[in-house]
Amino acid sequence: MDAETVIGVRTPQLRKYAKTIANSSVAKAFLQALPHKYYEENNLHAFLIEEIKATAGTNEIYNRENNINRSVFLFCS
Repeated sequence: MDAETVIGVRTPQLRKYAKTIANSSVAKAFLQALPHKYYEENNLHAFLIEEIKATAGTNEIYNRENNINRSVFLFCS
């Protein structure tokens, strides 16, 4: 991991922030703003997905995330 891509925000703080902004317009915009540059942004992205409540949009986001994860895997392979 490149040191320039790490900000230094602790995981508990990211989890707390994810709970604070989950299901907000800020979270929605953040989840759509890809790719993320920083390690902590990727972690926050994952924590937001964990916090998404079971709604109609959840399946859409889940499917999009799976497609992105497959693309990243293929790119890195």
